[in-house]
Parts: sequence; C-alpha cells; structure tokens
Amino acid sequence: MDLQQRLAFFRETVACNQALYYFRYSAGGALLESDCPRKLTFDAIFRHLGYHQQLYQAEGAAPIIFCHEIGLCWIAGKEMAGDELVQVYVFGPFYANSCDPYFLESVFQNVLEQSESEESAQELNQLLADLPAVSSILYLQYGVLLHYCLTQQHIGVSDLQLVSTSSLDTANFSHLKSHRVKDRLPLYRAERALLDLLREGDMDFSEAQANAAAVVRIPHYTDNDLKNRKIYAIIFISQCSRAAIEGGLSVSLGYSLGDAYIKSALMAHSARELDEVSRQMYKDFVQRVRSCQVNKSYSPMVQSCCDFIRLHFAEPITIETLADRLGYAKYYLSTCFKKETGVSVNSYIKFARIERAKMLLSTTALSIEEIALKVGFASRIFFDRVFREEVGVTPKQYRMDSVSL
Repeated sequence: MDLQQRLAFFRETVACNQALYYFRYSAGGALLESDCPRKLTFDAIFRHLGYHQQLYQAEGAAPIIFCHEIGLCWIAGKEMAGDELVQVYVFGPFYANSCDPYFLESVFQNVLEQSESEESAQELNQLLADLPAVSSILYLQYGVLLHYCLTQQHIGVSDLQLVSTSSLDTANFSHLKSHRVKDRLPLYRAERALLDLLREGDMDFSEAQANAAAVVRIPHYTDNDLKNRKIYAIIFISQCSRAAIEGGLSVSLGYSLGDAYIKSALMAHSARELDEVSRQMYKDFVQRVRSCQVNKSYSPMVQSCCDFIRLHFAEPITIETLADRLGYAKYYLSTCFKKETGVSVNSYIKFARIERAKMLLSTTALSIEEIALKVGFASRIFFDRVFREEVGVTPKQYRMDSVSL
C-alpha cells in the first residue's frame, strides 16, 4: 500500500466517526488540493493565525495539533524524503469544545473575501455550524495515525506537538517544543477522571475533584484573570455536557443544562462565584446521570445493594454485612441479587473494584500498590491476579496502554 492509499484509508477511517476537511500543501507552501467547499477561506484563516508559517518552520516530522482559544483546531503532518520536505497534509478545522459558529465568523471577518455575496456568507455560517467537535482523546489518536500513514513509523501521544494560542495575530512559536502533550498529562488525567466518573454517575467524586484542583493551571488567554477563568470554565462545562449525554442523559437536556450553566459562568462576578457554578454544575450532571442509570428492572432491595457497593467498594463488604444493613436474610438477599443481576454479590463487588482500579490506573500517578489498597484489595499480588483474570492484562500493562492512547 503506497502513501496515497494509506492516506485515503486514513481519511475513510476518520470519516466513519467525524469527517474532517483535507488540505494538501506543496513543499513551498502552496495549497495544492482540498475537499473543503470554502478551501480559500479556511486556508486564509489557517494562515492568518500563523499556523501555516509555524508548520513550515517546525523541526522534524512529528505531527502538530494546532488549537486556538476559541476552540478551532487543525491536525498537520509532513511527508519527508530524508531531511527534505515533500508535502504537507492538514486536516480540519474542527472544534475542540462547543463554540458559537457565528462568533467565529465575526472573529475572522477580516480574513474573509470582502466581495462575498449574502448567499456565500450564509454558506460560510452553515459550514462553520457543521464543523465537527472532536474530543482530545480522538484528535490525539488521529495525530498518531496520520504520522504512521506518512512515515510508517510508530509514535505515542507524547511525541506529538501541541500549539495552543490565544492571539488572533500571527504569533512567534519559537517555543514550540515547550508545548508538548506530555507536559499536560497530569491535567489530562485529572480531567479524564472527572469525566469518567460523570459518565458512570458515580457520586464518590470528591477525591477526583481535589486532584484536578491541584494540577489545574488556568491558561492566560487574555490579560484579565476572571475572563481567563470563565473561558476555562466554559470549556469544562461543554466537556461535562457531552460526558453526561454519553452517560445516558438525553441530548436535549444535556445541551440545555450546559447552555444554562455557561450563561451562569458568564454572569459570575468573582472567581469564587465561578467556582461555585462549576461545582454545582458537575454535581448536578452526576446526579442526573446516576438517576438515568438506575436499573428499573431491579427491586429496591437489589438496587440498594448495588448503590451501597458502588459507594463502599473499598471497604470490606460481605453478603452478611449487606443483609444486616438492609434487614433481609442472607440467603434471600443473595438469591434475589443473583436472579436480578445475573451475577453473585461477590462478583459484583469485584467488578466495581476493578472498574475503579482501571480509572485510577489511567488517570492518576498512584503506584499500583496504592491503587490495590484504595479499591479494597489486601495485597498487590492478589490485585494483579484478579485484574488479569477480569481484564486480560496486568495492571502495569493496562496503565502503559492507556497512557499511550
């Protein structure tokens, strides 16, 4: 399979999920080909932000992820022949978070054709509205896959280059190497932990919130600290809205709630008020997802058992303690639980512990010994054995695989 066939396969694979516009540039920077209906407009935006210039100045062939504060992003990769640049391939733009397309249109008005008719302006607005939103997990994977298509070499997420800018003027990106994805790994892990707990409707999220607060550094989008915090909060609210939908909340309710909390964030008069909006938003979404995930086919007794196990999986739990807590005979509770859930109480406890362990392995830097104890296993050896039986790999391998995504 030659390069063009690999690229065609890459484009088809990405399109199975979210189709991205494709741009091909010559070694000298000329636009050679694109499937975008308004290729000159989006090419002008790409150049206006300084991304085109920085792409050609960057050393090496590692793909670059360009992300602007307003949420517009591109993925770019290079075709090389030894040390010589042959062609450049760019995919995008797409949104890294929710963004008002009409706001985008007004921001970039100075780079759009001045002679546009009313019909073409409406076409541009529709194109902006139709751009896909791609999660960070996916667009990082796309970058890794694009590099393989261009070079047939394997790299990890940490080898990608990430450029995040806040100025609409052409910027100097001589400090590109300092913006590596791996430098933001602690923040990525903390955010992923919070979003995973939200999708599960897990009310035991206080520790994850504390971990996130410890690593969050508000980006300097502007010279106004409160405005920077609002931008960051809006991005997080948008992520939570999508995670809640993935957890079972209806699309209309998920987006409606997200919009309401974004308005509240914009109206906040202080950092403290903004933090309270974010805390209330997250708790509200988790509670709503939790309600959606209650299994209506379960009896109140069995549902109470499941709830207790999910909240106390790290503690010593036996069928005896559950029976005493709920006021039922042990045999009766065990029989009903197995009949309604299809698994024994002990199997359900093991499942809950392993699921939490998977989350901690992929989103924290805790040692495997610490994780084993936190999820209720008495020893690392026992934890390793049970984890391998349930997941198919060791905890160490699972962590390595999740970090390399």
